[in-house]
Amino acid sequence: MAGMGFPLSVSFRPYLVLRNATGRALPVAIRLNWMEGEAPRTLPLPTQVLAPAATRRVHLGQFMDRAGLGDFDGSVNLLLSFNGRAGELVPAAGSMDETHNYVFEVPPQGAAPTSGREAITWQLRAGFDTMLTLWNWGEKAEDIVATFYYGDGTGKYELPEHLAAGASATIDLMQLAESGQPDASGQTFSMSPGYGSATIETADGKHGWMDLAEAAGVYNPVTATCGVVCVTCCGYGSVGIDPNPLILRLQADGYPVADGEYSDGTMTDFSGTWSSSDTRIATVAAGGPPVQGVAVGQADVTAYLTNVPVNAGQICAATDPSCPPPYNPEPTGGVAVTPVITSISPARGPVSGTVTVTIDGSGFGTGGETVSAGSGIAVTVNSTSNTQIQASFQISSTAAGGNAGVTVTVSGQVSNSANFYVQIPSRLSIIAGTDSTTSETTCSAGSFGTGCGVTRSFVYQVEDQESPPQPIDYPGLQVWDSFGTPSPNGLDVTSFNTTCTPANTGPCNVTTNAQGEFGENAPGLSVCSTVCYAGGSCTTGGPTTVAQTYHVGPSSIVQTISYFCQNITVNGQ
Repeated sequence: MAGMGFPLSVSFRPYLVLRNATGRALPVAIRLNWMEGEAPRTLPLPTQVLAPAATRRVHLGQFMDRAGLGDFDGSVNLLLSFNGRAGELVPAAGSMDETHNYVFEVPPQGAAPTSGREAITWQLRAGFDTMLTLWNWGEKAEDIVATFYYGDGTGKYELPEHLAAGASATIDLMQLAESGQPDASGQTFSMSPGYGSATIETADGKHGWMDLAEAAGVYNPVTATCGVVCVTCCGYGSVGIDPNPLILRLQADGYPVADGEYSDGTMTDFSGTWSSSDTRIATVAAGGPPVQGVAVGQADVTAYLTNVPVNAGQICAATDPSCPPPYNPEPTGGVAVTPVITSISPARGPVSGTVTVTIDGSGFGTGGETVSAGSGIAVTVNSTSNTQIQASFQISSTAAGGNAGVTVTVSGQVSNSANFYVQIPSRLSIIAGTDSTTSETTCSAGSFGTGCGVTRSFVYQVEDQESPPQPIDYPGLQVWDSFGTPSPNGLDVTSFNTTCTPANTGPCNVTTNAQGEFGENAPGLSVCSTVCYAGGSCTTGGPTTVAQTYHVGPSSIVQTISYFCQNITVNGQ
């Protein structure tokens, strides 16, 4: 303990007390380990046979004196071996001085391979120092990295250590800080935070395995106080398949992973061998994904992993000091293979219409399939094959306009969604080449006498609410019109001809053709006004402007009609 702040007169000696917690005799083999310069040395001690429920102090000092280690200055390690279960042997070990004022307790640890360990705290303030001892009890060399994190979050210091088989090293943080030794990043150990945490990992990172025992203590050599630093055996709390379930289209590939959350919150993907519970539904190579969906249905895939470390939390108790051994998890995840829609034709139809559609895809089967197109569309399946479904979509008058998601369900598995566009009659366009205006020299304005006017006839195309509008190619939509009150009424028009009789009523069996067209040509828009006849000849005048409402299916489309003596405009055109 020289150079660690203790009075020069203080000399420490190791102690060991063993308790047999069983009802049978318990032989315990003991090996003493120490460093002689750079070389590790091992001394087998006499086997201690403990009677049932017996407690015995093992006089290590006597054995060390006999081995010529009476004046040894350094740390020693003990390896205890017995046949039994954890908790059956309860050891207490450490070191103390002759006055028993200074006592360093060293909690025992199980000799089993482990992944990274975390020392919970270290201190370098208020007279306290921290000592960390590392011992490679295994049969091969270990390259490890001790990383010390500052408690105020300002940084870290990394200290690599190479430990030959059986070798040990002691790290005194006060001495490390005072040495000014830089790490690989050029950083020196900072004393200013005064506290922090530490991790011990292999040079390969947190997933490497090491045969390493670790003891840490926070002590104050002036006040003769010391605290044991418990360690955390790092590892994985749980391992699973992600995503779970994997939704996979028929004949498509998916790439699930077997992963777990490490003690520090990071996620790790594991490699292993894989299998499928039903290769008729989904297959996976032994080496891992991709997973391929070969038939509609459900299956499970399992990853078989090895040597996954367990996140065991703090290890302090002498009765069960071991980090748990690595385990071989077999996480399982579900795979749902769904049918696939590749196209729908036609992919649109109007409210109040019934449209026969063809749904192409794969995995539809030959019976028991259901098709859904959302609210307001009633679906009747007319015929099916594995790659095609013929269905009728009956679209209600109140169905929402725009895209409706169409899906096919087979054996409980729902396909991807394909869009079917619900059209709402929203606009009338005049079809090019159908528009003509006939001027009349004179006409009879009824009881008002002789007048003049024009007749305009054309064919309308019904269009939907899209931008830009799209034609509604659907036959049989009921069509009729009604007029409002003209304003202004420059031609003194008192009545208007409408689709149905009497005026402004309907429907009256006038419908769109197969292309969604209907004519304003029976007789068309016409005007005959005495205002247009003066001095025995036709003249100019107007306008009379009026709102015309076309009722197309369940929709109402309002247009502005302006009558002049020489022409008629629809929405200004």
